[in-house]
Amino acid sequence: MLKKLILSLGICLGLFFLIGFLLPRDFIIHRSILINVPRAQVHAAVSNLEEWSHFMPWSKANNDIQFDFGDVRRGKGATKRWTSDAGKGSFTITDASIKQGVSCEIVFGEKEKPAVANFFYDDTPQGTMLQWSMRGRVEAPLGGYMKLLIDSMLGPVFEQGLVQLKDHLENEKVESFTPQGS
Repeated sequence: MLKKLILSLGICLGLFFLIGFLLPRDFIIHRSILINVPRAQVHAAVSNLEEWSHFMPWSKANNDIQFDFGDVRRGKGATKRWTSDAGKGSFTITDASIKQGVSCEIVFGEKEKPAVANFFYDDTPQGTMLQWSMRGRVEAPLGGYMKLLIDSMLGPVFEQGLVQLKDHLENEKVESFTPQGS
C-alpha cells in the first residue's frame, strides 16, 4: 500500500514538472490609462527614474527596499538598482523618445533573463493615453505555471501604478525634460 502511494506521488510530481516544462513561458502584461496632461509631461515623468517613486507600487509596498541610482538618472542610459529582503535587480532605460516612448530593461536577480518594459504615448483630445507593457520569459519548470498567473498577479500592480502616475501628473507639476535627439 505504501509503495503504491509513493509511486503515485512520484508519478504525479513527475507529471507536474513535465507539464511545467511544456507550458509556454513567454509572458506579456499590458495596461493603459488616459492622463489629462500633454505628452511632454507624461514623458518627463516616465523618462526620469527619480520620478518613478511616484508611480511604482513596489516602492511603497516594500519598506526595506533600497535604491541606488547610476550616474544618469533620466533618458537613455539611466539606471536604478534595488536591493531588499526579497531580492535585487535593476532598471535601465534603453530608449527614451517623446515620440516613441520609453523602453527599459529590467533584471530581477542575478541569474534571470531581463524583462522589457515599454511605455507608449498616444495623443487624445483629452490628454495622453499611456500604455505600459512588460514582456519576458519565466524559467522552467515552474515558469509555465507562473506564466498562467503573472497577468493576474502583476496586472493590478500595473493598474495601481498608472492610477498613481495619473494622480501625480494631474495634481503636481513635473518639469519637462527633452534631451537632444528625443
